[in-house]
Amino acid sequence: MKSVLRWCVVPLLATTLVAQTAAKPKSKKPVARPRAVTAADVQALKDALAAQQQQIEQLRQAMQSRDAALQQAQQQAQQAQQQLQQAQATASEATKGKLRRKCG
Repeated sequence: MKSVLRWCVVPLLATTLVAQTAAKPKSKKPVARPRAVTAADVQALKDALAAQQQQIEQLRQAMQSRDAALQQAQQQAQQAQQQLQQAQATASEATKGKLRRKCG
């Protein structure tokens, strides 16, 4: 029985020792340090921001111009619609007057 116990305990201890020594410590990777922000970086960001703000203002002006053109086109369309309605009413009255003369 002692020999059976030895055959069970010896492999158990061997695997335990191998498992403990097999784990390799994790190697530390060098941590990338963020580079220092320079005055040139800050100035470049300020310049980019100023350029974007200028572009936004140009786009805002273009939108206002298009809005004004659209409003003017809508007013002209309304005037044309009114003129068309007046012309149709005049034509309708003229047609009724001709029919009255023919029938009367």
